[in-house]
Amino acid sequence: MASRPRVSKAIEYGNPANFWVEYPSGLMDLTRSQHLTAAAAEPSLVSSTQLDIPVTGDRTIRIDKSKAAAVIIDMQKNWGLTDQELKTVPPAVVRGFMKGGFGGFGSEMPGNFGRLLMRDARNSELYGPLQEEYLKGEKEGTDVWIHKNRMSGIWGHQTALDLYLKENGITTLFFGGVNADQVGT
Repeated sequence: MASRPRVSKAIEYGNPANFWVEYPSGLMDLTRSQHLTAAAAEPSLVSSTQLDIPVTGDRTIRIDKSKAAAVIIDMQKNWGLTDQELKTVPPAVVRGFMKGGFGGFGSEMPGNFGRLLMRDARNSELYGPLQEEYLKGEKEGTDVWIHKNRMSGIWGHQTALDLYLKENGITTLFFGGVNADQVGT
């Protein structure tokens, strides 16, 4: 993979409310804490609130720890719809899940797995030991499970994830999990 050349002078990207600053040293400041000034001096790390992360290309990304979150994608066995959401699933998606004459969304599954793709059913729990780890994190207040009610929990108008991030001032995301390699492709 080719590396992007370093900038020759500090550059601010974005707009007044949402911006990054890139410095000739290779630092990409994502904290959104200081707009670029005429002096353009690279700010020092505030270790109590910020974190520097070395990345490929001999670069460093600086984040605000209180505005960052890990987004773990698709580690549940299936989605978890509510009965209300079931009423709003687009017809094309409903049809796609009814192939082969099976019942589709909300239909009972054999073997005590509950209703297909419905929240709180056994078939929509997290995969393997992650369910137990999530419950620990939820109790500690560090983990939040945002259920997706469509093929993508990220893309679309006012997703539950988007609303949560905005309400909590989270601006920097790290992605992991199933299909994380497809983000942005």
